[in-house]
Amino acid sequence: MKKTIHSPEEMHQLWIELSKSESILFLVWNLWSGKTTLTKWFAEWLWIDPKKVQSPTYTYVNVYDNKLLHIDMYRLETFEDLVEKWIMDLLNEYEYILIEWPKWTKKLNLSWTKTLSITKTWDQEREIELL
Repeated sequence: MKKTIHSPEEMHQLWIELSKSESILFLVWNLWSGKTTLTKWFAEWLWIDPKKVQSPTYTYVNVYDNKLLHIDMYRLETFEDLVEKWIMDLLNEYEYILIEWPKWTKKLNLSWTKTLSITKTWDQEREIELL
């Protein structure tokens, strides 16, 4: 699926549809394209207060209400970092997982994953591709 989104409302609607069908998503996109906003919407769909959602850039991992695992792999340099920081162990404990900047995806042993690629093309316009 490839689509152009022209407003936050359109993005929110797309995210609602994805939330119904996908429980594990790899999030690949450029900076400031809406990763945290999308994660807040996903949390809201799971009845988690979206105000709790923060970017895990410096913490690597955030867990929300024992329902949603949110990982940022951007700063991880090796697969061993995932093991040493106990991230690999967490992957088996959660049904709903969002991974920003995914790396070593084959080694993660996650089934039924989709990759959502978002590119900010204009102020509110985004190019979306679900792989």
